[in-house]
Amino acid sequence: MFSADFTTLPLLPGLIALCVMSFALFLAGTAASTYRFLSAQDTTHLRESSQIALFAVGCLVAQLPLALPALASLNVKLQTSGWALATVSALLYLLLGRSPRSNHRDLRLGMGLLMFAVIAANLLRNPVAAAIQILLLGAMILLLWKRAGIRRQALGYLTVTLLGFPFALALAGQHFIKQEDTFRNELRNEAHLRLELLKSRLESLDAHGLDLLKILATDQVTQNAQLNPRANHDFSFRLLARRIGAEAVFLLDPAGLPIAVSEPDMKHKKLDATPYFRKALSGISNVYYMPGSSPNQPVVYYARPLLDENAELTAVIVARYDLESSIGDAVRMDDVIMHRQGIVLIGPGQLGHGILFRLDEKNANRLAKEVHGLRALPDHGYRHIDNQWVNDRAGKLWMWASVPLPGGTWELSKLASTEPLLGYRNERFLQIMLVLAVLLVLGLHAVQNSTFVNLLLSEVEQRRIAENKEREAREEVEASNNELSQHRLHLESLVADRTRELEELNRTLDQRVRDEVSKRKEQEQLLIHQSRLAAMGEMIGAIAHQWRQPLNALSLVLQNIQMQFRTGQLTDESMRTLQDKAQQLIQRMSLTIDEFRNFFKPGKHAEAFNLQHAIQAAAEILEGMFKNHNIELAIDCPADIKLYGVPGEFSQVILNLLGNARDAVLAAKQPHPKIIIRASSDKDQVRIDVEDNGTGFDPNTRHKIFEPYFTTKAEGKGTGIGLYMSKTIVENNMHGNLEAINLAQGACLRITLPTPPVAG
Repeated sequence: MFSADFTTLPLLPGLIALCVMSFALFLAGTAASTYRFLSAQDTTHLRESSQIALFAVGCLVAQLPLALPALASLNVKLQTSGWALATVSALLYLLLGRSPRSNHRDLRLGMGLLMFAVIAANLLRNPVAAAIQILLLGAMILLLWKRAGIRRQALGYLTVTLLGFPFALALAGQHFIKQEDTFRNELRNEAHLRLELLKSRLESLDAHGLDLLKILATDQVTQNAQLNPRANHDFSFRLLARRIGAEAVFLLDPAGLPIAVSEPDMKHKKLDATPYFRKALSGISNVYYMPGSSPNQPVVYYARPLLDENAELTAVIVARYDLESSIGDAVRMDDVIMHRQGIVLIGPGQLGHGILFRLDEKNANRLAKEVHGLRALPDHGYRHIDNQWVNDRAGKLWMWASVPLPGGTWELSKLASTEPLLGYRNERFLQIMLVLAVLLVLGLHAVQNSTFVNLLLSEVEQRRIAENKEREAREEVEASNNELSQHRLHLESLVADRTRELEELNRTLDQRVRDEVSKRKEQEQLLIHQSRLAAMGEMIGAIAHQWRQPLNALSLVLQNIQMQFRTGQLTDESMRTLQDKAQQLIQRMSLTIDEFRNFFKPGKHAEAFNLQHAIQAAAEILEGMFKNHNIELAIDCPADIKLYGVPGEFSQVILNLLGNARDAVLAAKQPHPKIIIRASSDKDQVRIDVEDNGTGFDPNTRHKIFEPYFTTKAEGKGTGIGLYMSKTIVENNMHGNLEAINLAQGACLRITLPTPPVAG
């Protein structure tokens, strides 16, 4: 029946294993099903049924690698493990069956012998032994159901079904073999198609190469070299090689000596022994493949004889091309190997260099004369099984397809993995196993229903379980009632305690709220006071910087008056001049005081104000201090941007941000400290960036810089409320946002404010 089976990757062992697995699975189900009937007769049946079930599972596991070849690659030896489990289960069954308490000792002894017979049949490892195993497992199934009290008619049906099952599986296997044969042919056809496509491409390349030689034969450069062989034509031949895209082009005389070459290395080589020259010398244009001067650099030579008007050979023109650049991508993409009796010319991956199949000494000696460095080529260790299958060094099976190239020397071959074929087989086996599992479950169900004892025992067992559950439920209800009573008393006590606590909390809640509000107001007032003190400190420092230059100038005026008085040069006119200059300096200092006083004068009402004026007002306060420290301040602010808020508060924010930037650039000790204020606006918002080239913000503390009293400065040099008050003014009073951003060099404090509405 299995005459269509294959000699390589045969299906028959898998189908036989599938049949054995089906009987083993049915035996395990039988042991579990019949236990319910047999346990009423003998209490030892639980132990015996479990041992039979374990024996069946062992047989099932042992057959898995044969039915599913993918499992054979696992490190775990399933066959050995399965038969070991079956042997241990059979030993335990026989040893425990000898106990005086057990009944039907002869029947148990017969069952144990059947187990060992199944195990012994496995040692033969042939289809006849597998058939014996199937029959023995079927006998064990019939014995178990007979002991369980199955009716005679049902037992007859079961016997016929068990005997007919292998034949039904054989018919399904025959159909499966035909399907796999079709799939296998599709894989081979695909491999041959790939080879034919590459062969066609090589033939096109060869025809193109020979056509190019035909053109070169009539080229004026070639004719000049033939007419005047003593002249140097190498440069012209280099141009010819570039023009046709060849690695090298050279012209040889009938003795094999170069007349003109495109490569200087070939100038003094005699090539009369090369196969392509000898064939061209006989008057035949030819193509010759060879490995090349270094590994993984195969080349192809195109040679053509040149004849004079008397049809006598005068020279041979040869062009050499890099085969890797011509077909290398196609080889790697399609996993094609170009080889000569197993010596790889070009191939994919690790097969691109070496000897595919081991050569005998005779062929190795013959090919060593034609293939340079043959002895040094690595042996890939593949072995032919037949013309369609090969094994690699690890014993893995590959499908082999090959197409000879014109000339019969080189051929294109492809190693096709058997993984798709094994995957197809596993998929079909799994489908069959699923169907068989469903059939076995249905069979077990039918056999169970035919056993009349099952009905009685089921009813008795259900009644006993129901009574046990009812008793356990009654006990659980009583225990739960007692526990609930205790919980209820505990909860009532907790509710009373919580009620008293809530009443006390309600009485004191209003007073707590008033106390908390009062404390918060006091803290806010304290922060505002501290902020004002800090601002006053900044103002005093700024006034000191603004007054330093006028005071120096005033001191110079007084020294000038004293010097002129001592030398007698003090006149009324010079006195008036010096007096006017001193008066101007004093007025300038007074004006500075007025500017600072107006800047720090608290604003009462929000209004629309000009952003540029507010920024310049804050910048003028720190102008002297910036100049004293050589800090460059740049302001990029359009003159038409308007904001809505208290101008004095916003100028205070800009002053705080400039002071923070000033401290940052001074701490960084930049040789060219710089602070930039950029402002821009669109339809929805206004953005002000205060950037510096200082040290930037520490990523670990950046999220804390807006918290009150947090400062990274040394003790006594910072209060930690400037940025806090700035964020409060921007976000609470002006409904904007203030955030800190690290730049590539320095940091940026960004203010984002909504655009004020246009007055109607």
